[in-house]
Amino acid sequence: MRLIKNLLALIVLATGVLWSLQGIGLIGGSFMTGQSQWLYVGIVTALVGRAGLGEPLAWLSRRRSSGIGRSGTQRTVAARSPRPVLPAPVETFVARR
Repeated sequence: MRLIKNLLALIVLATGVLWSLQGIGLIGGSFMTGQSQWLYVGIVTALVGRAGLGEPLAWLSRRRSSGIGRSGTQRTVAARSPRPVLPAPVETFVARR
């Protein structure tokens, strides 16, 4: 369900951007080209599409900054060393006679 909502929001956002660009005359070939009313309609449409994406974007930024996963549990990140840790060399003991 969330995927469908996000896809619809992206389509609405892209449509709004397209209408805005046609309204200011950057994209030609349409009756909307160069008419300022389509700039305003496009801006409103793009903002509606962006509002539809607001929840997932906020969720991503919260998750990255706080370190809390989907289940609400604290995530732990293992510290990485700059180079791989190799085992200590195995010493061979020579039996003395």
